[in-house]
Amino acid sequence: MLPAYNEAENLEGVVETALSVLPRVTPHFEVLVVDDASRDGTSELLRGLEADHGGVVRSLRHGENRGYGAALRTGFSGARYGHVFYTDSDGQFDLHELPAFLGGVDLQRGDAAIIGYRTERRDPAHRRMNAFAWGSLMRLLFGVNARDIDCAFKLVPTWALEAARLEAGGAFVSTELLAKLARLGLTIHERGVTHHPRLRGTQTGAAPRVILRAFHELFALSVRTWQFGRRARPTLPSTTALGGLS
Repeated sequence: MLPAYNEAENLEGVVETALSVLPRVTPHFEVLVVDDASRDGTSELLRGLEADHGGVVRSLRHGENRGYGAALRTGFSGARYGHVFYTDSDGQFDLHELPAFLGGVDLQRGDAAIIGYRTERRDPAHRRMNAFAWGSLMRLLFGVNARDIDCAFKLVPTWALEAARLEAGGAFVSTELLAKLARLGLTIHERGVTHHPRLRGTQTGAAPRVILRAFHELFALSVRTWQFGRRARPTLPSTTALGGLS
């Protein structure tokens, strides 16, 4: 699953790479792209990709820009298969690493999530500083011990995404997700992944409105995130359903 906002310069290459890699990890998959009201031609590009790869590439679109967390939530709720793997549409992660990333974990059990951490973060210095400060605060407040909370290279069982009942619409969604997965009792596997510099397009994660929204959601949702207790695990789907990947 790929959230996308104004990624017309990067999206086609990421989708084509996904289409070449995914058959190596599962016979049942889709490439689901959530267009968060892009204004740069992303929507037109998606229509062409859907026409070229009917039934495999699928898109969902927001009528207005709702933020990163909202795009993830839309994709999670629209996923058709038993696991969701998500990454960004900007080409900073190498999808060729996906088979090794998934290796050694029995996904048929449906009780584990695999989350990436950037072995070397290839972002400008101010973004690395912001990420360090935010991550330190999230670990302190929520006890999330992941090495790289916001790394957009994660695989989660769909049942757990449904049970988590995510609320965040912005950057707080990554902390909310990991905190709730731990409370649901999932085993969390961490794997190092390569991170590349962004070559095209514009990053929005460090924009003042994005940062302000993250802190607003932190205060608004922190109590409910803490109160999310370890609930009885829902009945897991069949192993056939767990085999596919959105």
